Amino acid sequence: MRKILILAPVIGVIIIIAAIIPNPPLDTFEGVSFQEIEGELRKLEPFTKRVERNIFFFDHKRALMDGFPEKIVMIRKEMVDRQNEMVRKFKAGQGSLFDPIDEKKYPRLAGYVKLSDEHYAELHKNRKREPGDLYLTADLGDTERSIKEMEPYVKYAQKDGVRIQVFDEKAARKNGEPAETILLIKEIVDHQNEMMREIKAGGTDVYAKVDPERYPRIYHWNRAASNFHNIRGKTRSDHHHPCGTKDHPVPNFSPPRKRYRSENPQKALLDMNFHRTASYACGEYGKNCSEKDFTRGRAYSGDYGYCDPPAFRDHGLIESENAFSVQYGEPNPEIHVYDWPYLSWPVYVRWWHENY
Repeated sequence: MRKILILAPVIGVIIIIAAIIPNPPLDTFEGVSFQEIEGELRKLEPFTKRVERNIFFFDHKRALMDGFPEKIVMIRKEMVDRQNEMVRKFKAGQGSLFDPIDEKKYPRLAGYVKLSDEHYAELHKNRKREPGDLYLTADLGDTERSIKEMEPYVKYAQKDGVRIQVFDEKAARKNGEPAETILLIKEIVDHQNEMMREIKAGGTDVYAKVDPERYPRIYHWNRAASNFHNIRGKTRSDHHHPCGTKDHPVPNFSPPRKRYRSENPQKALLDMNFHRTASYACGEYGKNCSEKDFTRGRAYSGDYGYCDPPAFRDHGLIESENAFSVQYGEPNPEIHVYDWPYLSWPVYVRWWHENY
């Protein structure tokens, strides 16, 4: 009883202090530009790894030890923590992926989002945009729709044994198509032609990260799509494609793996009509590829309709001397063996595999 009497005043003081102290304000990041924050956040990507489906771990302690600014590290930490929280709540049926950010729980992330909104609003107001900035604030559905409307200007041809896209930029300009959309299509076509030439040359950097200097519009468009699905965002789009787009990915999750036992996993996969995955499309974007990686082209039927084969695949993987697994139904990264469902398909395939 005496212990309770002694602690009671202390508890009362704590309650009073908690009532007096205001909620932590949003971080305003004074003295640091938005571009500087973005640059530092990109450098922190190697400290983040996937630990389970759609759940990530950010090693903020190691990042701090390596000398990264605490404010930037904590933005990244809150991003990852919030994303993981959203995924877990969504799986449990307790929340929406688009719930607003809790400013008390994630003050740095909320401050960063506010700074981002202010930055791009100012760019829009002054019409002094950096290449590609538009796609960080544009509605994803609007972007996808504008790309679809440009399909008639893109044809396919063979050049030096490579199937490439040819964009009739002159006709697009003559017909009054939006200048920014023309620039985006030009980047997409140039980038995808580069991918196809890399495949022809036997390279393994086909799915290397998009260079923000060479392809700023694709780079920001990819980031906008990732932010939309991982942190926040809404789309006005009612446009769906049966094979998936960045505003409505198909599937919008990483398919689970089904595991099998076999005395000869390789023979079992080959008997199931799998083949070894092309070297540029296996492992991690063509890296760490091995003879354990197999692909079987397929169609896909989902909420938005039927996607023709082999734009999708089943992914086989030998896990041990007597076991293998199959991941059923994901966009097929072997883009050199089939006709693409739409103009920007290879860019979408790369984005999908990076996010799911």
